[in-house]
Amino acid sequence: MMNYYLKKRLQKHIKRSDMANMLGLNYNFYYAIERGEIKMPVNLIDKFNEIINKDKENEITAMNNTIDADKFWEQMHQKDGTGRWELVNKMHDFNIKNYNELVALLGYKSVGTIYNYLQGRNPVGDEFKKRLYNFFSNEMNIQIPKETAKHNHTYKIVNESRKPNARLDRYYEKTDFKKIMKKYNITNVDIAKAIGVHNSTVSTMTCKKYKPSYKTISLVKDYLDSVLNSQEVTQKAQTSDANSYISKAKILDVCQKEISEYQEQIETLRAKIAELDTKIELDVKLIELINKM
Repeated sequence: MMNYYLKKRLQKHIKRSDMANMLGLNYNFYYAIERGEIKMPVNLIDKFNEIINKDKENEITAMNNTIDADKFWEQMHQKDGTGRWELVNKMHDFNIKNYNELVALLGYKSVGTIYNYLQGRNPVGDEFKKRLYNFFSNEMNIQIPKETAKHNHTYKIVNESRKPNARLDRYYEKTDFKKIMKKYNITNVDIAKAIGVHNSTVSTMTCKKYKPSYKTISLVKDYLDSVLNSQEVTQKAQTSDANSYISKAKILDVCQKEISEYQEQIETLRAKIAELDTKIELDVKLIELINKM
């Protein structure tokens, strides 16, 4: 059975990101409500019903949110004096270490989503812009700094578990990283920035000099898969356009041949008509001669 909040929102054609924004909730939190995983906060039930009954006002609010989100994305899409995206600086303000953390907070799965948008590989949709803007507009989304293991009053990173992972082992051994990166114009720096590790970590992995942690391999795999998938979609679209062009060319060629054939038939008919006209003139003269006799 469809969740009550999901059903009501869909009936009013309100986007999930807009509803979350109007309720003042984090996107993931509101999405969990629609999935029935958590209950709507009691103090927001009346507000939700009020929003549902304000059609025109909701349209204006959503429109303004879209405009604000566009402006925000234009700012985040710029680079500062050091060559860093302004989005990275904003992430730093919210204690978000890398794109991988951000995509999870925004409700996306692939780390390549954000990086492809920043690089201009994929067109940026309104939904993404609004999720991003709504998230960073709410200071309640500032993340609590994550403390790592404490030892002698200093922090150090706990070593990851090295339990065997056959799937990632096969991926690492069989994947020609250099070939993929060259084909799709990807650099070690691109990958490093996207997954939040040092350039050298990616470089040693892609050159097969050193096998990194499974976590790093998994992040690299997700990033490359997202880039490859976006490229395949683009190539399919281009192929489709090319096939469409070829089909039109074939149709034009067939039509041109038919026109030529019709023109030949017309010329043949004209010749026959001329021949018949001559014959008619002769018959008329013959009739005149007979009448004079």
